[in-house]
Parts: sequence; structure tokens; C-alpha cells
Amino acid sequence: MRAYMDALLWRFLPRRPSIRILDAGCGTGMTMIHLQQYTSPDHVVGLEIAHPALQFCRQRSIPLLVQGTVTDLPFPAERFDLVVCTDVLQHLPDDAVAFQALQEFQRVLRPGGILFLRTRAATAPEPAPGPHTPSPAWFTRRGMAHRLTAGGWQVRLVTYANMVPAWLSQWHGRWRTAGRHHHALVQTHRPLLRMPPPRINRLLRWILSIEARYVGITGRPLPYGHSLICIAQRPS
Repeated sequence: MRAYMDALLWRFLPRRPSIRILDAGCGTGMTMIHLQQYTSPDHVVGLEIAHPALQFCRQRSIPLLVQGTVTDLPFPAERFDLVVCTDVLQHLPDDAVAFQALQEFQRVLRPGGILFLRTRAATAPEPAPGPHTPSPAWFTRRGMAHRLTAGGWQVRLVTYANMVPAWLSQWHGRWRTAGRHHHALVQTHRPLLRMPPPRINRLLRWILSIEARYVGITGRPLPYGHSLICIAQRPS
């Protein structure tokens, strides 16, 4: 997935010296370390709501960390040239809160700044049930493009990603119902994520790199996939 990020940022990110980057929802800091290739380390800021994740970042000697939420960013307006937000939007409680996060990203970007957004796609497995989740329309190409445009963004690209594994997952799902699968997880408390065998992992990584190269070179979206990746720009 970082290959996707690189392919698209090298295509769409304006070239400026010492750009300032915000990783909104930085988790344990691996993406922040990756983003340092675009600027100096002291120009990459990580925002994270979970204190344990910030402790992991500090163990990796990441200097600039802030505890906070994407719906109320503790930064002045027009502070950053690039905002990166990966796998956060699907965890917000409802449509209004998700839209508020997009508005906050735009507020802290300088004119012409870029938003790199990755979230689950409508084809991905449903998240754990809760009282509210953003509407499934958020996680389609058309729905996301509509909401970005409504928020005043210039939409540069909205594409699905992880296409081949999504097809395989859909094929596999025909052999067992979602209800049985969910029941098995609840009853056995099996881990939700497992590392695949090394050969499978290398194959999937190679497939993703091909996808990323295709989208980065052509600028054309993929029609299907587990993830949704968006490049939007604050109007200059």
C-alpha cells in the first residue's frame, strides 16, 4: 500500500522544498517514517488519538507527535502541504463526523495542498457492528468523489485498490456465508488478521506493486478493490 502512496504522491504532489506533512491517524508511526523521504524528519507531524500507539512512535524516535482527533485538528489554518489519512475514516461514528474530518483536513492545508486518503471500500468486509457507522455510500468511488466535491475539494483521483485479492475474497465468500463466518469469529475468538505464508505474501505484494505502477503512470482508476484511495487538492 505504501507503493500506491508513492506512485500517486510522485504524480500529484507539488514539488516544494521542505514541505510540511501531517499523518492524521499515524498509528505506530511506520507511515511517518516512510513519509520522511519527501521532506526533512522535523517537517512530518503525527496525530493519533490512542496513547499506546504514540508510545510505539516514541520508541521509534519519531520527534513530532500530537494526541488528538481528526475532527478537531490542533493546528492553525494553512499549516501543511500534504495531509495523509489512512484507514481512519471508516472508524468515525457517522456521516457528519466523517465530513467534518474532511473539512478539518482542508482547513490545515495550504492552498494547492494535497490530501492522500485511504479507507475501506464498499466491497470490503463490513466493520464490527456499532451504534453508527458512515453510510456505505462513503466507500464507493462515486460516493467519495461526491462528498469531496461537496466539501470544496478538487478531486484529482479516486480509485479502488487491492483488486485481485478482492476478487479472490468474493469468490471464496460464495463457499461460506457471512453469517457463519461472523459466528465462527465470535465463538472461537480467532485473530482477525493473520500473516499469510511468505510465498503468498510476496505474490500479493508483487500484485499490489503492479496495480500501484499502473495507476500512478496512467492516472486511471481501478474498477474494484478492497480499498479506496483518493487524491484531492485544496483549491489554490
